Amino acid sequence: MRDGRNVWYILTDTTARDNAKALGLNFSAKLRYSQVGRAVREGELDRDAGLVYDAGTVDFGPRRALV
Repeated sequence: MRDGRNVWYILTDTTARDNAKALGLNFSAKLRYSQVGRAVREGELDRDAGLVYDAGTVDFGPRRALV
């Protein structure tokens, strides 16, 4: 995050067929149309090739357990 916190994310889909094949991701040609409203977050690459976001962390709490 821009404030220095680390945030983890998972890549599942991409609009680039070759990128999907190389990384083992799902190819989704229509994913390019997902940028409507607040459906996506934009990030910037820093000098170390890390993605930096202004907002949008995920709260995975509370911790749940299935017994």
